Amino acid sequence: MSRAGACRSGARSAAPGRSRPGCGRERLAYILPLTLGIVFVILYLNFGGAAQTLLVMTGVPFAAVGAIWTLYAAGFNTSIAVWVGMIALRGVAAETASVMIVYLDEAWTRGREAGALASVDDLIQASLEAGAKRVRPLLMTVLTNVFGLLPVLLDDGVGSDVAKRIAAPMWGGLVSLTLLTLLVIPAMYVVWRSPQLRRAAPAAPPAVAPGPAAEPAAHG
Repeated sequence: MSRAGACRSGARSAAPGRSRPGCGRERLAYILPLTLGIVFVILYLNFGGAAQTLLVMTGVPFAAVGAIWTLYAAGFNTSIAVWVGMIALRGVAAETASVMIVYLDEAWTRGREAGALASVDDLIQASLEAGAKRVRPLLMTVLTNVFGLLPVLLDDGVGSDVAKRIAAPMWGGLVSLTLLTLLVIPAMYVVWRSPQLRRAAPAAPPAVAPGPAAEPAAHG
């Protein structure tokens, strides 16, 4: 019998709420890519372009950096609870980064319509102004989640061992996600839009060589 069949038969024969060891990890091997694919499709339908979607999806591995370091500092091994926290972190990362992309896209559209984006320096300035508008709501969202998860991380009651492993990757991932959203995504957006701005810039007219000077007419 295959491993998948053993998991299904074991799930039917096991007591409620229990499953065969290793079966949960096997299901996660399908669930994790599926959730990434669903998030990608939703973002693509929202932005209507693959470039913005890929910029948003960069938040997933960047948020995972903080999550992994937090798990290492807390001494937690990977488990079902940890992967549940990582899946929840993916949704928060995509949501936070997508809002920044919306602000940057609006600044790009307004600047192009007004003719204010004539150079890469103008694009950088517009991106900085758009990113500055996102600082306060981003910090409010992140700090609310960070302080809201602290009681879970510091609790020692019944079930806290599982709850801590769900909250730890989210807590650390939110910290690195903040740096990504405020610093990395605007810079990557400028790098992506700069070639489009150069191609759209009007070419300078060719220089006209001065003609020979006219000779003065001879007077008789």
